[in-house]
This record gives sequence, structure tokens and C-alpha cells, in this order.
Amino acid sequence: MSKDFLGGVDRRTFIRKSLEGVAFVSLPVLLNMDSPLLWPRASAQDNSITHVVRKETLFAGIRKPVKKREELKPRIEELKTACAGKTAGPLTHIIRFDTPVDGVDSEIGFPVSAEVKSRDIRTHTLRKMHFYSLLHEGPVNTISETSGKLYQYMRRTGLSPELELVEIYHHYDPQNSQTQKIQVMASFLAWPEVYREQLVRVLGEDRAQKIWRGGEKITPHTLVDERCAWVAESIDRLKEYTNIEQQFDILSRVALIRPAEGITKFKKMYEETGDINAIFQAKNEELKKTPTGGFV
Repeated sequence: MSKDFLGGVDRRTFIRKSLEGVAFVSLPVLLNMDSPLLWPRASAQDNSITHVVRKETLFAGIRKPVKKREELKPRIEELKTACAGKTAGPLTHIIRFDTPVDGVDSEIGFPVSAEVKSRDIRTHTLRKMHFYSLLHEGPVNTISETSGKLYQYMRRTGLSPELELVEIYHHYDPQNSQTQKIQVMASFLAWPEVYREQLVRVLGEDRAQKIWRGGEKITPHTLVDERCAWVAESIDRLKEYTNIEQQFDILSRVALIRPAEGITKFKKMYEETGDINAIFQAKNEELKKTPTGGFV
């Protein structure tokens, strides 16, 4: 991560530090936009934080590392020209974590209705993901306060962060910063939903429902204690109705999707050594070099 962009932190530090007020560098003037939100939302009770499901979305973007937000200016101009007549939503900035880049893994672009061809622009499909969302109103240089609230809320609900932080520019007015409207979205692993999908895949609907019982009451806004109690009960039922191979098949697929860029070297190492402990050791050595340390 770039010190100029995210205060010199990786994802783990960012989640922690965002609660302490790490500030993003102000994003340059983008567009004046007033548009509907891209995806349907569900609100938490007594909370302005909403749950957003991003469906598969055709997206035309420029994905290159940045160290300062000013580097986005020429990319935005190129996108505005190349995507004219094909945009299907507001300008969107996606920050991805845990990829081995020098700076911040940044993709700026637009949801589009058709492929956009350009030297630097790649049109691809964003995968379905779940987010907590909060509308940021006011100066861009305080946007980390908004993202910090999202990660703080994620800790309360006991869900794990996925590897995307998204900024959607609905309205940006550098002359009147108090009118700015930027939707900030922090992705999370929708564990109960993914768990149920894997139960059905392996066991069929009837047995899956026996194990899932009570899961219909668990929402993205369920707090951590209630969520953990249900998970424990469901895992007990999983053990009752399945064998160890089925359990592994189900639970091993209920996981974060790691960046391919970071997995390739470890895959090659395992193919050469056949030693899983060598992978753990190599990953631990890599983590020691990060600002937060950590271990596998």
C-alpha cells in the first residue's frame, strides 16, 4: 500500500486504522452526477448502513497501481471519452487489497452496456459480491471516517472483509464540498449464504434445509453473538448428517476468494515440494515484512 494513498498500510492495518481516523488523500475533481444507486439496498435497524448485493456487472475500467489520487485524472478523462454513450452507472473506483503491487491496486471506470475497446481500458464482468454501504456527504478528504464506520460495523456483525473497497461518485462538486455524495462500500464474505449454496450442492435441498434450520433468521445485520450461536448449532447438525469428506467439500468452499496474483507462487512451490508446511513457512516470512505482521 502507498503511504501517500492509504497512509502506508495494508488491508489489515487499514481496517484497524480506519477506526482511528486514517485519511484518504482528496480525490481530484471527477464528475457532477446525480444518479440512482446501482444496486438494491437493505437497511440495518436504527442505522444508516445498508446491505448491498452487487450483481454481476459489465465494467470498463483502467486497472493500474497508483500512489497518489492525482494519477487518476488522465485515466478519468480517457474513460469519459471512450465510454461515452455506453455508461450504465456512475464513475466507480475499486480498491483491491492483498495484491502484490507497488502502491494501491486501483481500478477506475464505469458500469457499461457494451464492450469498450481502448489501449488501457479493459471491459470485464465484476463478480457478485456483498457490501456494507454508507453514503458519504461532504469533503472527500474525510472519506476514511465513512469507511471506518463500515469496518467497525462489520466487526459488530462478525463477518469477514472481502478484498474490495468501492467508491461510487453520485455527485461531486469541488466548489461546494458539502453537497458531495459518494457511496462508500466495504465488501464482506456473505458466509451464511455461501454456506447454504454449498450445502445444497453437496447434499440436495432436503438435507441442506435440516442443517440450515434457523438460517433464514440470520441477516447481514445480525450481531456476532447470535450469528456465532447459530453457526455452532448448524455445524453440529452438519456433523450429524454428513461424513468427513462431505464436510470438507462444503466448508472448504466457504472461504474468501484470494487474488490469483498472490497464489501463483505458492501453487508453484507446492507443485515443486509437495510440502504444505513449506507454504505456511513462506507465507509467514512474507507476513513478517508487512506493517502488521501476522501469521498463518
